[in-house]
Amino acid sequence: MKTLKVLLVFLNIKKMQVLDAAFQIQLITELYTFLMKILQRKQHKSNTTRGQMARFLPGLGFSSCSRSDLETSLRQGGGMCLFNVPEAQRIFGAQRCGNLFVEVGEECDCGLTEVCKDPCCNATTCKLVPGAKCSSSGICCEKCQLRHSGSVCREPLGECDLPEYCDGVSSFCPPNVFLQDGHLCKNGQAFCYSGDCRTYESQCQVLWGPGSTQAPDDCFRSVNMKGDKYGNCGRSLNGTYIPCRAQDMKCGKIQCQGGNDRPLLGSNAEVVNRRETACRSAFFNLGDDIVDPAMVMPGTACGSGKVCINQKCQEVSALGVQECRRKCSGHGVCNSNANCHCDPGWAPPDCKSSGYGGSVESGPLEPEKDSRAVSTALLLLFLLVLPLTILVGVCYFKRSTLRQGLCRFRKASSCQYRISHTEARAMGQAPPERPRPPQRMQSTELQVMPPTTKPQVPVKPPPPKKPLPLDPATQDQEELLSAVPIYTPQAVVFPSRPAPPPPTATAIGGSLQVQQV
Repeated sequence: MKTLKVLLVFLNIKKMQVLDAAFQIQLITELYTFLMKILQRKQHKSNTTRGQMARFLPGLGFSSCSRSDLETSLRQGGGMCLFNVPEAQRIFGAQRCGNLFVEVGEECDCGLTEVCKDPCCNATTCKLVPGAKCSSSGICCEKCQLRHSGSVCREPLGECDLPEYCDGVSSFCPPNVFLQDGHLCKNGQAFCYSGDCRTYESQCQVLWGPGSTQAPDDCFRSVNMKGDKYGNCGRSLNGTYIPCRAQDMKCGKIQCQGGNDRPLLGSNAEVVNRRETACRSAFFNLGDDIVDPAMVMPGTACGSGKVCINQKCQEVSALGVQECRRKCSGHGVCNSNANCHCDPGWAPPDCKSSGYGGSVESGPLEPEKDSRAVSTALLLLFLLVLPLTILVGVCYFKRSTLRQGLCRFRKASSCQYRISHTEARAMGQAPPERPRPPQRMQSTELQVMPPTTKPQVPVKPPPPKKPLPLDPATQDQEELLSAVPIYTPQAVVFPSRPAPPPPTATAIGGSLQVQQV
C-alpha cells in the first residue's frame, strides 16, 4: 500500500477523490499490473522457477467480479487511505524539472521529454510555450487557454453535492465541496451527510444487492439490543460489544430484508436470518482499523428531526445547519465549509446583493447567454415597444378628441360629419345625415358694414382684353380689301361765332392787369 501511494504521487493524482470510480478502477488496475510485473522480474532474478511463480503469484489483472466489487467499494467511500497523498518534497526531495510536480519557479511540469504529451508545456524548461496561458493538465484549461469564468468543471454527484466552476484565473478546478451535513434530501425523508443522502434502503442494497429493503423496527429492537456481533451499537475499549438503548436501536447494525443470499462485500461475512420477522444482518471481520460496513452509517435519519451520530440517535440541530442557513439571507444553502452557496442572481458570501451565485469556494456561476438576450429584449421592450404601444392605445381611445382638434385647425364642415359617423357606428346607431350645403340668396336689404381702419388700397385696373382671333375666311377678305386705298372726303368746318378781340393791358396801382373781353 505504501508503494501504491508513492506511485500515485508520481502519477500526479493529487485530487483522486474528484475522479469517477471507473477511472479509479482503471488506474488501480494499471498500478496493480505494474507491481505484479516488478514482482515477477525480482523473482526471475532470484532464480525462481516458472512453476513456483505460477504457484505463488496472483493474476496480472482483475476479474470482472473483482472489478465490480472494487467499483462498489470506491463508490461507497472505500479506499480513502489512497487519498492522503504525501507531499512531493517528502518523496522526491529536491526540486527538479520533469518530476510531474509544478514547483517553485515552474509554470508546468509534464514529465520527461520522452513522455511529455502536453502541447502547452515545454518539458525542457517547465515553462509554458509562447501564446499558452495554462497547461492542459488542468481541467479549466482548453487548447492552452483558460476557460472563462463560470464554466462548470465538476458536476454535482447527487442531490447532496454542489457543482464547482472555473474562476478564469487558474487552470485547476476548485476543491470539491458539498451540502453541509443535516440538509434534507429524498423529499425530506433523509439527511445529507458527507455529500451523500443516506437511507436504510440504500445501505441494504449496498450489502445485499438490488431488491433489498429496510427491515421492520422489531428487527432493530430484537437484534441490536442484544449486544453481540450481529447486533450492537459499537464496541468498548476492551473489545466487548455495546448493546443499543431503545432510543438508539436504529443506529446500530443495519437490518435488512430481501436481496441476495450472500452480501456483496467481502467473502468472510457471516449471515444470520431471523425467521420470526424475516430480518437479515451480517458480520464482517475486516480488522479493527476498518469501519464495519454492516453498521448504520452516520447521518442516517433515525426519527423525526433526528439523525445517527456515533451510534446514537441525536437531534439534527447538533450538526449546526440551521445556524449556517440564517446567514444566507434565504437565497442560498450552506456548503461543507459552512459558507453560503448562493442561488443564481445573488452574490456570496451572504447572498444579500445581486451577483452570479455560487460560493467563495466553488467560483461564480456562468451568466447564461440566453438570460443576456432576454435582458436586452426586455430593456428594448420597456424603452421602445411599450411606450409606443401605450401611445397608440391612448390615441385610439382618444381618437374622437383628436379628430375634433384637427377639425378646429382645418375648419372643415365635413370633419364633424366623419366624427359623428364614426361614433354612431361604434354605438351601433345609424349615422346622422350630412348637412346640406348653404343656399346663397341675394339680399335686398341694405346691410351696413362696420367701418374699417384698414387703408384703402387703389384697385388695380383690369388688364385689357385680348381681341378674339378672326375667322380665316373673313381674314382673307379683309386682306384683299385692305390692299385697295380708301379716300374719305374732308368736311369743311365753319366757326359758329366770330373770333374774340385781342387782349389789352391796363395798369392799376402800379400793377399790370390783363383784361379779356
